[in-house]
Amino acid sequence: MASAAVARTAAAAQAQRAHHDALRAEIDARDDAFRAAVQRAQQLLDDGHPAAQEISEKCEALLEERAALHEAWAARQVALDQLHDLHCFLRDSKQLHELCAAQQFTLPGLRPSP
Repeated sequence: MASAAVARTAAAAQAQRAHHDALRAEIDARDDAFRAAVQRAQQLLDDGHPAAQEISEKCEALLEERAALHEAWAARQVALDQLHDLHCFLRDSKQLHELCAAQQFTLPGLRPSP
């Protein structure tokens, strides 16, 4: 789920967040398939299927992978939110710096700082 490129602007970071949200929608859309697979595995186990050990192992692996997917998505979401916040801060601080620099010229007796 890691992105190949790091966003360099707030707009690019927002686009990455939108793509990440689309991934979450896809994960959520497949939730019924996960549930159905687990229910089917449980049904097979309840019926005493001869491969019960393998079914149990595969079901456990499936649930572990699903949990890992959700954890990875959440961690990436936090990173993307922080990246977006950083770019918004950098953009806003640049605008404020430019505003202050422009106003220094209008104030009598003040020289612009380097």
